[in-house]
Amino acid sequence: KITLEQASEQLKCVKEKLYTRSVFNVATALVATGFAMMLGGSLLDVTVTTVMGFWLAFCIMYAKIKKVNSLLLDIISCAGIAFFTLCFQKYITPGIDIDIIIVSSLMPIVPGVAITNAIRDTLQGDYLSGCARVLEAFLKAASVALGVGLGMAMGGMLL
Repeated sequence: KITLEQASEQLKCVKEKLYTRSVFNVATALVATGFAMMLGGSLLDVTVTTVMGFWLAFCIMYAKIKKVNSLLLDIISCAGIAFFTLCFQKYITPGIDIDIIIVSSLMPIVPGVAITNAIRDTLQGDYLSGCARVLEAFLKAASVALGVGLGMAMGGMLL
């Protein structure tokens, strides 16, 4: 048994962040880079994917500071990834595979954990929680798709 003061101190320790913002940003970029390598991208594809991973990390960091809605964040960051990848292909590195770069760059925000939790909750009989998590995963996936579509449309019109 512990006192209320001891419980409060232990809760404050749990609330502290485990990783610094810079470690989180580097990890986000490295996840994207790892997927580019796994999907068979060339050295140039992997390099551009790393840049796009840092773009995604910057968007996430900025959105947390400004308290932007997560769905809006997904749309904006995915549109930026698609648009900047098309810009890289058009002006800087014409030989890149935009499919590998865009898919790899999006992997850190794919709602895989939300889908897994939704299935787990549903199988355990918690149907309300399962439905809510399925809806959350669907909205996240739809916002990612909408963002990529907008970015590619903007790139197609402007480039």
